[in-house]
Amino acid sequence: MYTYQEISTKTTKTFRIKVCITLFVIVAIIATPTIVVLTNKSDPPSRFNVPPLKPPVQKAAPEGFKITNRRVLQTDFSFHGQVKDRFFKSVGPSSIYPLLDRVDGRTRELNQRSTAIEGKECLFEDAIEVDVPGWPGETLTMWAQCYEQLSETLFMMFGIRNNTVYLYEKDEMVTILAYADLSETNVTTFSKVDIYFAVGGAYESNQTGSRGLMHLEALPEENQIQASMAGIGMGFCGVELFSDGDKIKISGSQDGVGGACNATETICISGDLEVLYTGGECDELTNTLGNLGRKNSTDFSGDLDISGWAASEFPGGNLNNVEISDVVNTHVNFGPSTPPSAMNGRVFGSV
Repeated sequence: MYTYQEISTKTTKTFRIKVCITLFVIVAIIATPTIVVLTNKSDPPSRFNVPPLKPPVQKAAPEGFKITNRRVLQTDFSFHGQVKDRFFKSVGPSSIYPLLDRVDGRTRELNQRSTAIEGKECLFEDAIEVDVPGWPGETLTMWAQCYEQLSETLFMMFGIRNNTVYLYEKDEMVTILAYADLSETNVTTFSKVDIYFAVGGAYESNQTGSRGLMHLEALPEENQIQASMAGIGMGFCGVELFSDGDKIKISGSQDGVGGACNATETICISGDLEVLYTGGECDELTNTLGNLGRKNSTDFSGDLDISGWAASEFPGGNLNNVEISDVVNTHVNFGPSTPPSAMNGRVFGSV
């Protein structure tokens, strides 16, 4: 039989042990980063939380291309200045940053609505592989859990599998397919962002405007970014770039007079766009994305006094693979325009 003192001593020890365990658990919770969860059937998630794509892309971009939406820049007509103005400036139909703002706005809405709406059972389903046909030279697929019809002409699909987030959005003018790998060291951001982008899909053959494709890959933890682009009204008939942060290598064929394409030009320039190198400083920089160059076309000239659009000088030959004419399988309309049948019953927000 225990005495009161013995009972009090045991109780005190037990209490101290419980306090230590509780403090350890609290510290562990505080020290653990926020986990991004889309689906876990055995442990249903309490929230849907996809990090934004724009910050890791901006981080990967060289200093000369780190441009914010609030910064107004004068047009730079140099070769590298046109790459900056056309694809990294804060405005314009082919600019990557407004594109990312658009995607991030959608995912921010999904993050918020997933905690408030009914009919989100699709988030708990296994992701389904979905074909995204039509991109030149590549067979694209994605893994989707849900889709949402946002208007008569706009729908999106999204999902996660093996720590990669998949996002697809299509309307009459713009198509976006994004793959984003969550960082292993900081799951509130991405270690890789890979985006396929098309603009101008709804133009009639008697109209003109920016119409083309862009493929961009960003590795923020390595300060590396690369891209390939081609089309009409985009400043370049075909162009590619690669940057390791310190230097940028650009090869491309700019728009010429009367629908022509200028001869291929290649430059090596510092990441801040201040120093133009003339030696082999960029020889080790290699773009590993598929080359994109436009085919010739007589469509989409509108009221311009031209006979048509010439084929790109870069990359040229069989690699001029971007079809811009008004045909059924035109590449600037890549991807499905309506939810695939495989996604039946996967509507996000359905009641």
